[in-house]
Amino acid sequence: MRISIILPLLFACRPPEAPSTFEEMMVYGFVHFDDEDPEALVALGEVLVPWVDANVENLSEGYEIATMTSADLEEAGVGGQTESGIIGVSLGVDYTAGGITRFSEAMVWPQQEDVFSHFVEFEREILTGEDCFADTSCDRFAAADTLHAEIALGIEFWSDYEVALRWLELSDGQRVMLHQLVGPAPTEFSTNIINVYQQYGFSFIYNNDSGQARRVQALWADGELLSSDAAEGSYLSLSITTMKNANTDLNDWMLGEDTESSQ
Repeated sequence: MRISIILPLLFACRPPEAPSTFEEMMVYGFVHFDDEDPEALVALGEVLVPWVDANVENLSEGYEIATMTSADLEEAGVGGQTESGIIGVSLGVDYTAGGITRFSEAMVWPQQEDVFSHFVEFEREILTGEDCFADTSCDRFAAADTLHAEIALGIEFWSDYEVALRWLELSDGQRVMLHQLVGPAPTEFSTNIINVYQQYGFSFIYNNDSGQARRVQALWADGELLSSDAAEGSYLSLSITTMKNANTDLNDWMLGEDTESSQ
C-alpha cells in the first residue's frame, strides 16, 4: 500500500485541521508528537478518538497502513531516510486491568523485562520525567532503551531506540496519553533471514467508556524476511503477532497485585 501523505499547513490565524483518514492520522500523530504547541495533537484527538471508538473491533485484528516517508521523518525531526517509504501496521486494544494512569505506570517502569516476557535483557537511561510523569505532575517522559529480546521461532534481536510519552488534554477536558518510538539504527538479529533497518512507532491511549485504557498503535518497521520460503507480507504478520503478544504481557503486568489498578 502506497499512499501519499499530505499534511495540512498550520496557519496562525486558524486552528490546525487533522487528517480525515485513519492511516494519515497515525502518521500525523508521529510527525507532530514533539510539537511545543499541542494544538495540532488536540485537533488529532478530536477526530481520532471517535474513529477508534467506532472501529476498535476491526483494529483488534491488525492491518497494514500507509507509509512513513522521508518527508515525514524530516518534519518529525528524527533524522531517518527512506527511498520508497516504510509500510506500517496498526493495532487496537482494550486493556482490562486499569485506565491510562495504570498504563503509564507500566510504560515508565524501569525494568521493562518485568513487563514484557520476550525481553531477555533491558537497559534504560531515563532522560526526563522519571519521578513525575506517572502521577501527571509533569507532562513528558523520555528514555533511551537498549533491548535484547526473543520473538517467534526463537529469533533473538538487539536494538537501541528512544521512547517518549506525553500527556495531552482535549478540548472537552479528556486526558489522553501519546507514545512515540524512534529507532533509526539497524536492529541486529540472531538469524540471517530477517533484516530491520529502522523502526518508528506512535500510540494514542485514552480511557474507554468502561474506564479502561484503550490504545491504538502503529509501527513502521523498514524490514524484510529474506527466506525464499517467506510469503509476501510475512514480516508484517510477524510484526502484528509481536505487538499482540506484547499487549497481552502489558495487560498482565497492569493486573499485578503489587500496585492497585487506577484510571
